[in-house]
Amino acid sequence: MKATELKKLIREEVKKVLKETSNEDLLSMLRDYISSDYTVDQGWGDDVEEAEEDMKRIKAEIIKLKGKNYFDALDFFASQNTYLSEYAGPEDSEEIQVNLEKYAQKLGFTVDQLT
Repeated sequence: MKATELKKLIREEVKKVLKETSNEDLLSMLRDYISSDYTVDQGWGDDVEEAEEDMKRIKAEIIKLKGKNYFDALDFFASQNTYLSEYAGPEDSEEIQVNLEKYAQKLGFTVDQLT
C-alpha cells in the first residue's frame, strides 16, 4: 500500500471515529436535557435548580452546535416525552408517540436512544 493511500485511509478512519464520538456526546447532551425537563416538570426536590441550570447550559450548547431549529425540536421532544410519562391518557398516547418518532428523527436518533 502506498503512503498516500495509507494517509487517506487513516484520515477516513479518524473522521469516522470523530463523528461517532461527537454523535455520542450529542446524544448524551440530548438525554440530559430530556431528563432535566422531566425533573423540572415534577418540581420537587433539590435537583430542580440543578436541572434548570443544566437545561440552560445545554440549550446554549445545542444552539451553538446545531442551531435554534434543532434546539426547538429537542425542546418539543422533551416536553412531549414528559407529558407522555406523567399526564397523557390513552386517547393522547398514540398522537404523542407519533410526535416523538417524528421529532426523534429530526434530531437524528430513535426514540429509544433518546429515552
